[in-house]
Amino acid sequence: SMEGASDQLLVSGFYNTVNISGTDGTSRLYGYGHTVSVSSSNTTQTLYAYNDTIGVSGNGLTLNFITDPNPGNPSGSNHLTVTGSGDTISLVGPQNTVDVSGNNDNIALNSGTNTVNLNGASAAIRLGSPDAGLDHVSGFTSGDIFQFDHTKYGAGLASGGVDIGVLDASHFVANDTGATNADQVFWFNTANDVLYYDADGSGSGQALAVVAMDSGHVLEYSDLSVV
Repeated sequence: SMEGASDQLLVSGFYNTVNISGTDGTSRLYGYGHTVSVSSSNTTQTLYAYNDTIGVSGNGLTLNFITDPNPGNPSGSNHLTVTGSGDTISLVGPQNTVDVSGNNDNIALNSGTNTVNLNGASAAIRLGSPDAGLDHVSGFTSGDIFQFDHTKYGAGLASGGVDIGVLDASHFVANDTGATNADQVFWFNTANDVLYYDADGSGSGQALAVVAMDSGHVLEYSDLSVV
């Protein structure tokens, strides 16, 4: 059991139990198979990990989580369980699974092929670049929201033609055939429950799969926000 604060916490070996609490800090886990508890509240923590299990119970926590390829592995697969509320979790790296049961959490997915399970939680999920790869989200309901960076998805997409806010209805369509005009840059395919982004709508450009949903859940334009 180890506690890290404002200094660096370095853990080597395999299958250790690591407790991260205290003030702002950076922790780097070498090896794999660690069980990690992040219990700090209202602090900023940076955690580098590879193939570990992480529990996040602090409230108002900012966690910058980075899949660390050390010692030479190309990628990792971590499992995060978020039970705190008002947390901001930023993930850098693919193939992570995040279970969220707290309220008003913000989850930023900066790389593709991550899985987020919303277990009755209200959450904002910020998706990465359109070409980052397909993420999977289960449990998304009314009150949750997908966020898109206007510098990556385009200016003027929010309601009223501004850059930031709820997506304007003119830029969204839900059907099983695709966009019907150039303005509909977000297409929710009701046949496979996948949200696509297509920069030119019904034009000849490729539609990029951004996030896959639970079967049968139909997104609406108001579920999308531009930030």
